[in-house]
Amino acid sequence: MTGFTNQDGSSLTGGLLPTNVGQALSLDAAGNLKVIAGNGPGSTAVIIGGQAYSASTGALTAAAGTNNYPLALWNASSSGKSLLIYSLHASISNALVQGVACFTCQTTTNPAYGSSATPANQKGGGAASVATVTYATTTQAIPANTHVEYAAGPVELLTNQNMLLLPAGNANGITAFLQSYAAGSFCITARWLEF
Repeated sequence: MTGFTNQDGSSLTGGLLPTNVGQALSLDAAGNLKVIAGNGPGSTAVIIGGQAYSASTGALTAAAGTNNYPLALWNASSSGKSLLIYSLHASISNALVQGVACFTCQTTTNPAYGSSATPANQKGGGAASVATVTYATTTQAIPANTHVEYAAGPVELLTNQNMLLLPAGNANGITAFLQSYAAGSFCITARWLEF
């Protein structure tokens, strides 16, 4: 937003709020831009605190036909921490225009798929995660009682700031399945906080 001036005649920089009211940027006494560090997922405070993690299958190859590829995030009862999952993202690239189907289910037994993903702390040099993340490179059966999302492109399974909590002291997890319909490449990524 430009074209406005401060009382001293200098240019005012800011933007419009959702209510269509102008809001200037705030400066501290030294003239530096004030930045409010929030405590929500993805905020600088949780990243600086070493509480934000991510893990991914990496780019994998889907076989021809209908196949179900899972990524499981597991919190053991002995971990001592809760996991707040704020993003489950899946994407696939293949020749079909049908898009992608993704399924999620909560688990009380670690599925311990054949491949392991190492969780990355979003703070360089931060502590290792207490979570176990596994995935499969071959098709797996989708359990009953799953939540499903369909999309024509990449899918974010936790939309509108929805989150899943895997509380400390309980053996619990979440598994996300990407269902493919043709040969191609795919990836599933999870992002969470530990506290």
